[in-house]
Amino acid sequence: MIDINRYNQDTTKKKLVLQIINKRAAITRSELCAETGLSMTSVTKFTSSLIDDGIVQEKGSLESTGGRKSVLLGINPEYGYIIGIDLGGYAVKCGVIRMDGSLVAEWLIPNVDDNIMPIKCLDPDSLCDKISDILEQFGKDRFMAICVGVSGMVDHAKGKIIFCPNIGGWDNILLTDILRERFGLPAFLDTSARCMALAEQHFGAGKNVPNQIFISLGSYDIAAAIIIESQMFRGSHGFSGEFGHVMSSDQGVVCTCGNFDCLELSATMKMILGKIYQDYNQYNGFSPLRQLLPIITRSLDITPAIVRKAMESGDKQCYDAINIAGVRVGTALANMLNILNPELVLIGGGVVENFPSIMNTIQETVRKRALVTIQQNLDIRKASLGWQGAVIGSATLALLTFFE
Repeated sequence: MIDINRYNQDTTKKKLVLQIINKRAAITRSELCAETGLSMTSVTKFTSSLIDDGIVQEKGSLESTGGRKSVLLGINPEYGYIIGIDLGGYAVKCGVIRMDGSLVAEWLIPNVDDNIMPIKCLDPDSLCDKISDILEQFGKDRFMAICVGVSGMVDHAKGKIIFCPNIGGWDNILLTDILRERFGLPAFLDTSARCMALAEQHFGAGKNVPNQIFISLGSYDIAAAIIIESQMFRGSHGFSGEFGHVMSSDQGVVCTCGNFDCLELSATMKMILGKIYQDYNQYNGFSPLRQLLPIITRSLDITPAIVRKAMESGDKQCYDAINIAGVRVGTALANMLNILNPELVLIGGGVVENFPSIMNTIQETVRKRALVTIQQNLDIRKASLGWQGAVIGSATLALLTFFE
């Protein structure tokens, strides 16, 4: 087992050298001297120790115009592995992640979906069994931590899942305690949206952007993660980012949270497909969707893949349902932007992965409804890491502890 706190007790100067190497894909000893203010003797001493530890490795050299070539240093991605897990409404996703955020292996375990909420997910014992299999396959000594992201409300500091309205069997569970006791490894927990945001911040489209927002449009829930001055903002009690429960009125349909007309009721995958099903039953005109699916008895018969095919043939009901969802998201986002004024908004999750055209509607709605001054130097785009973002991001929780 790799000690995740190995360098926390080390000298401040040596830890600084390690942190800078981690932030750079490759760096020379001379550049380390310039960035740390340390002498070449000290930098050479610390980097040699880190190379002996196996955490740092030489990665080739720069072309020289004369004299000795400068050797490039970088983090050894194989130094340690992390198990990353995402407990989502669509599936449980697991992965083995290297130090550089790349995946060694990944698994997807679909949840049982019989159109009854909350959805039946792996129970804690079954999840532990899967983790045991992974540790046995790769060797426990190679791992430094187990990290979990969950679609629900969590107490990040305590490692407790508080409430998962869309996933059954996970409320009020001190998950990190269970994992630490079972496997003897450090364990970390956060929301899936924050995990995806961390993945993008450190390994994806959000690198080097101090102020950014991540919006997750999932199969069954919607959430946000807010990064301010390069630090995750969790709120006073850790419950920031409940973007899916922004209300548009005090009437209408009741949400799982008890309020009316929350964003989650119109812009999750489940609700978009439900809207298409409703419109399908009320429309008697030409319908490419009806040609693809002559008989539809329930909303579950309509899949994202079928909707994409119908849209390619010009299906108005499918287009309208996705467009309405995009307008609702864009409207809520415009309000958020007017308050926070970030530089970047990244949007990910199953809805965007399946229907990337929704980005155009969201962007156009923000242009219409956010203040012009707020939109200056603002970039709104699709997240870059796709389905793997939450798994990679959960592992980032451990990497932040190791390096910082």
